[in-house]
Amino acid sequence: MTKSLISRGVWFLSMALLPIWTLSSIDSTPVNLKNEVLLRHTILLILISFPSGIFALAFIFLTPLFGTDLTTTEEIIISTITCTLAGYVQWFIITPYLYRKYHTSTEKNQS
Repeated sequence: MTKSLISRGVWFLSMALLPIWTLSSIDSTPVNLKNEVLLRHTILLILISFPSGIFALAFIFLTPLFGTDLTTTEEIIISTITCTLAGYVQWFIITPYLYRKYHTSTEKNQS
């Protein structure tokens, strides 16, 4: 297995376990602490998919402006899927492409 495949697997596993952890925590948390569980979920999503996760979550937080009220479970699932897609594109498509492009251009300049 290559490093890229292992890193993708670990990354997707963490993104898959995060909503499970959050949803199970919400059920066992007192009502007055549920916002803290959602805050933890949001902070972890931002950290895992930074900086594209900030823009992805901004989209989720703006949905009430369009008349869409999401339940807590819907918000957790949609925000996780959105940050997973944004982070995947950022870390496993755009970043390697830019790295290869920069690396080949510096090799051409050195020759």
